[in-house]
Amino acid sequence: MADVLTVDRLTVSLPPGSERIAALARTIVGDAHSPSEIARRILAELRDSGRYRYSLELRDSGGRNPLEFFLFESRSGHCEFYSTAMAVMLRSQGIPSRNVTGYLGGRWNSYGRYYALRQGDAHSWVEAFVDGRWRTFDPTPPSREALRPTPTPLSVLREMLDALRTRWASDVVGYDMRS
Repeated sequence: MADVLTVDRLTVSLPPGSERIAALARTIVGDAHSPSEIARRILAELRDSGRYRYSLELRDSGGRNPLEFFLFESRSGHCEFYSTAMAVMLRSQGIPSRNVTGYLGGRWNSYGRYYALRQGDAHSWVEAFVDGRWRTFDPTPPSREALRPTPTPLSVLREMLDALRTRWASDVVGYDMRS
């Protein structure tokens, strides 16, 4: 059983008007009863079924619930739609979950010896309280990786310039006596 410090009311509450999404979750989950199997089935539906497509092009929902529009009409969206859909479906099945955002990827800058993170590396995934601990699930279809920019001959020049800007900012602009 989850303890009070690990699971709070925000990880179990459903947004108003989630009945249709909860019904979809029940259909996806079927006869599964264990939290890990429920999570696995929802993950497989969103990520692996081929019924949903990763896209950065968003269609106008026309004032309708954006999550319902994603799940039932457009079936196309970015990682936040996938993670939100999974979190809401898990919650509708009594499994505490939370949407997590951060960065996935980045590019190694060999000149500056650091990972450069760009806006395109931003990502969203789900953490769910399954089997007595918080586990990570990424329901976004793998095709997301196909949208990464292809390296070009200018990539080397960009890396060098980025490393120079970073050094300038840290060693000149940010100089202090302790440095």
